[in-house]
Amino acid sequence: MDEGIMKSRTNTDAFRWLVLAGAVIVALCSGLLYMWSVYVKPMCAEYGWSTDQVALMGNVMVATLCLGGFIGGQMLPRMGAKACAVVGGLLFGGFMFVSSFVSSPVVMYITYGILSGTGAGILYNSMMFTVGLWFPDRRGLAIGIYLGAFGLATTLWSKPISSLLASIGVQNTIQWTGLGFSATIVLIGLFIMKNPPEGWLPKDYTPPQEKASANVKSVSVRDGLKTTTFWLITVAQVLLVITYNFINPYAAVYMTDIKMLSAEFAVSVVAAMGIGSLTGRLAGGYLADKLGNKIAYLIACLSSIIACVVLVVAGSPTAVAVSFFLIAFGYGGRTPIYGTLAVDSFGARTSSSFAGFTNLFTIITSLLSGVMTASIKQATGSYNGAFYVAIAAAVIGCTCIMLLPKEKPVDKI
Repeated sequence: MDEGIMKSRTNTDAFRWLVLAGAVIVALCSGLLYMWSVYVKPMCAEYGWSTDQVALMGNVMVATLCLGGFIGGQMLPRMGAKACAVVGGLLFGGFMFVSSFVSSPVVMYITYGILSGTGAGILYNSMMFTVGLWFPDRRGLAIGIYLGAFGLATTLWSKPISSLLASIGVQNTIQWTGLGFSATIVLIGLFIMKNPPEGWLPKDYTPPQEKASANVKSVSVRDGLKTTTFWLITVAQVLLVITYNFINPYAAVYMTDIKMLSAEFAVSVVAAMGIGSLTGRLAGGYLADKLGNKIAYLIACLSSIIACVVLVVAGSPTAVAVSFFLIAFGYGGRTPIYGTLAVDSFGARTSSSFAGFTNLFTIITSLLSGVMTASIKQATGSYNGAFYVAIAAAVIGCTCIMLLPKEKPVDKI
């Protein structure tokens, strides 16, 4: 092989690690949305809004995260990773900054919830599949590392953000985080993010024979949407959102108002949930590579189910903390598997488009889950009904994944 070509390939092989590092930093910034429960009480105190009004904002953001995921899925194959990172960063951080100047919850839903959430979704989906394109040999692990940074963001930012909220208030905290995160993401997009060259594969990597078609020829969106596989994955993903969104926005409030635990304890548990999500995403990606998507998904679902059962029957601080850790672990564990399922089922080049269509179906459930949790609490005086719904969603979602056609042989690490 020509020496210049070999050098170019070596540089490309090394560059993919820089892309992964850049994607991790993007995730650490945009992962701020997963710790919304930390904002609930300070916002209620500063703006005079109700707990349900503020908690719903977190669900609006997650719903539009799904909308942004659809947009990012369509943008990536057409405009590339660089454009996705720049546009997503400007929307996410820019409208977070703008939202600091509003005083109406409805306007905040639009700026922080819809527009900033859409930016986060563009980043989430496009960066996930960019990483997948650069790491066909270790796709599950690489996506797990990237998505793990979203979980780590909760741990990284929970206490600093809580301190900022207490010292400089909600408005100033949102202003500075919006500006800082937007600038960071845009710079990474401009100088690091790009798609791999067409037809590129890592050095010494040969796709398994049965998977060669998934790496070379992708399924068209029109054909893929007609398959049972797409709809099983979509139903599972919708139920995954229900499992997490019924609980996460109310985690801190549940601990302080229902279990009568201290605010400091609640913040520490929210931070621990970040570690749980990080651990789950790394484990889910690794297990998907080693054991296959179905077994990895089953393990993640079981952890969420066990955690919800414990929250219903046990009340000690330790049981509460461990249960929320396991809920985050289960949610995190299923997230990278969703990415590998999309790539393995529909091909690397169009998988982001299929994931985008799946995200459209999660918008309604993201919005309704918070409203339903609040309704259950108001009607029963307890969050146990929400835990029951989360258990049922996890069981049905796992069943959908088990019903998928037989998996192709797993790439070995």
